[in-house]
Amino acid sequence: MRVRIASQSLLSSGHCRNLRFTSAPIYGHRLNNHLIRTIGVMNEDFCEVQCYLEPNCVSYNFKNNGEHKCDLNNATYEHDNEHSGDLKENDNYVYRGAEVSMKFKS
Repeated sequence: MRVRIASQSLLSSGHCRNLRFTSAPIYGHRLNNHLIRTIGVMNEDFCEVQCYLEPNCVSYNFKNNGEHKCDLNNATYEHDNEHSGDLKENDNYVYRGAEVSMKFKS
């Protein structure tokens, strides 16, 4: 696996972002160094929705140990690249990555 960074601005007019959470959750891990922002949420489903709503979000970390926190990330974890060390063990978190595709609105 490796970390892919979302470098394209998704706010351009005429483009539609398609975000699909295709990978299985990685329990007991958190992606570091790619944080957009952290928010309080009711549950993991709401964390996923917040990632859909954040234009540069492509993954999230969900903290579920009494307080539900959601880290929105601008990168995804994939094996064996220069950022693969950014996924760290943390029993309080679940990491989930997504695939992004862009479509032009006509």
